[in-house]
Amino acid sequence: MSCETCKKKKVVKKLEPVIEETILFTPEQVKLAYDLLSGIKTEEKPFVNSVYKSIFNEDFDWNCKVCVNTQARKLKSHIENVLKLKV
Repeated sequence: MSCETCKKKKVVKKLEPVIEETILFTPEQVKLAYDLLSGIKTEEKPFVNSVYKSIFNEDFDWNCKVCVNTQARKLKSHIENVLKLKV
């Protein structure tokens, strides 16, 4: 089931570069947040959201499966392409 945001046409925008000084989490913590997305428990959501928000400056949308999948792919791409870690 998708939310109203998912049903609207997507506008492709270029992401702002991540400023190294603002990184609050280690690459291992970012990878852990991605790993926690499979079978996520309620108590793990704030950690995943804080990691995601520190990177992309937006909250993780837990109410829409399409948004969760899209945001998970975005996080995975960041881990593989920017942090150069295997997922």
